[in-house]
Amino acid sequence: MEQWHVSHYYVKAQKELGAAKTSAYYAIAPFVGALISVIVFRGEFTMNFF
Repeated sequence: MEQWHVSHYYVKAQKELGAAKTSAYYAIAPFVGALISVIVFRGEFTMNFF
């Protein structure tokens, strides 16, 4: 079985979604990750968070 790396998923996303949508998803990913971390770890948004 071929091993899939992150770059393979990126290329597949570019092919199926198009460049604009793929770039938009990659641009908002850090913010979604930060929001999920606040929910999971029950933190709060303070200046130290940023």
